[in-house]
Amino acid sequence: MGFDTEHCVFQEIRQRILSGQLRSGTAININNLSEEMIVSPTPVRDALIRLAERDILESHRGKGFFVKATSSREMVDALKLLFCTIRISTENCYIDNTRLILLRQ
Repeated sequence: MGFDTEHCVFQEIRQRILSGQLRSGTAININNLSEEMIVSPTPVRDALIRLAERDILESHRGKGFFVKATSSREMVDALKLLFCTIRISTENCYIDNTRLILLRQ
């Protein structure tokens, strides 16, 4: 198992957290995840360590990994960032008449 497997596992677990499939406070079972993803426990453990380093999970010695609770302040900051990203992307997508004529050619 190389970097690609661990990266895919990392992305999958991260997506499950972001989508709400794994909710705040949920204990993460390495063996269950490795069986679901059909990989050995090692890339799952490595991905969980990376997620904990990014403050997405909490690691408790002897207890395992848990989905970190998100504070209301963190949610407000995330929404502000999302709105700024949307605004910037829509500004960059603006097509005036001159550009439209060029695109049609």
